[in-house]
Amino acid sequence: MLSCSGMGVFGSVKDGLQTMTDIPEALVNALPEGGLRFSDRAEGALAGPGAYLLLVRMHKVMRIELARAPHLLPPRWYIYAGSANGPGGMAARVARHMRREKKPHWHIDRITCQIPPETAFCFPGHSECGLVESLVASNLFEFPLQGFGSSDCKVCESHLLRWRGP
Repeated sequence: MLSCSGMGVFGSVKDGLQTMTDIPEALVNALPEGGLRFSDRAEGALAGPGAYLLLVRMHKVMRIELARAPHLLPPRWYIYAGSANGPGGMAARVARHMRREKKPHWHIDRITCQIPPETAFCFPGHSECGLVESLVASNLFEFPLQGFGSSDCKVCESHLLRWRGP
């Protein structure tokens, strides 16, 4: 099994910035409204379907393989948009991404098994593509890797975004 970890705090996207001192305020302010910060203590509040954003900070260059080709991701803040419509909803999916022990399955596992997400935001009833569209429209994000996490998507260039900020 690969090793992964991380945890957030329950609250609205804009609330509780003092508990996320490592995450730039400008990055959090660029996130879409209506999200709830993930916590494994959130009980059933996030058990339904919806979309989520994982925030990952890379402190050094990361090499990952996608479509049998190596790619280098430079140090930056990254956001991955995903959806969860199955049993357990967003809570189960995000908890899986935050877990230390898991078998790699999705593209994002190539990152989260090396670098745990700093936190996650859940958006009940939303779609991952809608979140990507909102983030891209802010002009604060770019697509670092075509097709990452969006191999089954006909709309988005990628579901992995890189923050343009410092």
